[in-house]
Amino acid sequence: MSEDCLYLNIWKPHTEETNLPILIYIHGGSLSTGTAAFYEYNGEAMAHKGVIQVNVGYRLNIFGYFASEELQNESPNHTTGNYGLLDQIKAIKWVHDNAVKLGGSPDNITICGESAGSSSISAICASPLASGLFKKAIGESSSLVVSKPPHTFRSLETAISRDRKLYEEFNAKNIEDLRKVPAEELVKYSVSPEQMTLDGYALTKMPYQVYMDHENNEEVLLNGFNVKEADAFVVPTFLFNPTNKDNIRERLVAYFNEETANKMMDLYKDRIEKDAFSVLNEIVSVYWFMQPHDSWTKAALEAGTKVYKYQFTKENGFHGNYHSGELPDVFGNLSREYRSFSYNQSDYDLSEKMLNYWSSFAKNGDPNYEGGTNWPEYNLLDKKIMELGSNVGLINDPYLDLYPIIEEYIENK
Repeated sequence: MSEDCLYLNIWKPHTEETNLPILIYIHGGSLSTGTAAFYEYNGEAMAHKGVIQVNVGYRLNIFGYFASEELQNESPNHTTGNYGLLDQIKAIKWVHDNAVKLGGSPDNITICGESAGSSSISAICASPLASGLFKKAIGESSSLVVSKPPHTFRSLETAISRDRKLYEEFNAKNIEDLRKVPAEELVKYSVSPEQMTLDGYALTKMPYQVYMDHENNEEVLLNGFNVKEADAFVVPTFLFNPTNKDNIRERLVAYFNEETANKMMDLYKDRIEKDAFSVLNEIVSVYWFMQPHDSWTKAALEAGTKVYKYQFTKENGFHGNYHSGELPDVFGNLSREYRSFSYNQSDYDLSEKMLNYWSSFAKNGDPNYEGGTNWPEYNLLDKKIMELGSNVGLINDPYLDLYPIIEEYIENK
């Protein structure tokens, strides 16, 4: 509701030990909403594993990503449009500089985020302002390390041009007029400024290019996605006219183009006859989420970064394997859910394993822990990823045949 949001929530192990590993978490919410205090990523369980967890509050929506030539000219760094990203980097720097006072190690910091928080993680990995502040990164369900990101990113020219309409919306002649509008009114905007941009300061190159130039900040990356990433976004769009085998081609053409739609129809022809509804949801999920993570993985390997990759597949009675469904498992917070009765012992068992993987990665840059199923580094020979679900173990990436179709579409659009 305002710019008064730059706070950190910190959970620390109850110990006299020093030089503890630190995990900094950046929440999601489409860069427009969310909070560092949400129960799903409460840090108590992580602290019990011997890791200091720090959740970051940062400016959102118009306060965090509004782009303006006036603000650009005011800035000593000639930047605009990435204020939320700058907040995140400032928070990481503060934690790095004060790590010893927290009982932690400035040389053992992991940054982690989900959804828009994961897009932010990929941007921070590509930002020269964050160089030397951390060594490890975890990205869950979003990435900007794509030649043309499908969401959460726009050009500076587009940002300034589009956000200029906000002046008209609030009857403002200049930035001073906008500053006079109460925060409660500003957040009722109709033009959506919730995307990062290439501002020349926080981001001086496209994140993908940073990796191609071997200039990314992390030394090791853990990243992945859930099975039904896009369902919550796609299904409501067609709520009163569900996808079926007769209209799926039309919808694929609208999302992509005719040539790409034909290739997708051919790839999925058998499944379309049986369940066109889930096919569309899967294809959009891969375009928005899985392929960007595959691109991030391959770019990181190209840059000499070690990578661990996963897919979350666990079905349950509440979040399931939809977008953000893995969060209460990762942070050990199933019992905090207001519908905790939806989970059974198998969910708690998986959550303990995932908490061990994530905390071990924060400690050692390797998710493996004593007694756990082995999780090897990702390699381009077998392209195996870790399944985290009722089964915990290596599987073939299910979308290897779709990635090239989407990559061709991205390069030609």
